[in-house]
Amino acid sequence: MDKRYLFRGKRVDNGELVVGFYDIITKGEHLSPIQNGHYITTFKKLSNGEIILTGRHEVDPTTVGQCTGLLAAKSYRGNSEEARLVFEEDICKDARGFVFVVAWDDDNSRFIGRGIGKRKDYIRYVGQEPAVDIVGNIHEHPELFGGDPE
Repeated sequence: MDKRYLFRGKRVDNGELVVGFYDIITKGEHLSPIQNGHYITTFKKLSNGEIILTGRHEVDPTTVGQCTGLLAAKSYRGNSEEARLVFEEDICKDARGFVFVVAWDDDNSRFIGRGIGKRKDYIRYVGQEPAVDIVGNIHEHPELFGGDPE
């Protein structure tokens, strides 16, 4: 799947983060028994290239973030390409030790890294440095963040 169309969100039923396509269902837009809400449809790519849908999960809309399309050098989630995808609200660390939260910059239509702690006002341009590590995200690791990235 094209990385730039992937989203991640926290399931409302069990708190698990899921990755897939993001849908907002509102009254009158569908003929299925799915309730109104925010959903991520998950999928699996088979060895023959075929893609099969594996589920549709209601997610908390405040936890939904888009994939940047970038790959980190390392991730706490694992070493696979999927585990190293960088999403909005990921907490990353660059080679110089600067820790930042990935956020969307509406004014300039790009992803940026907002500093944490003493360097809160510092902004990093995501993609500028290829050697970043994903050390967490603001929903699963609030102790690494300590505040709102906005």
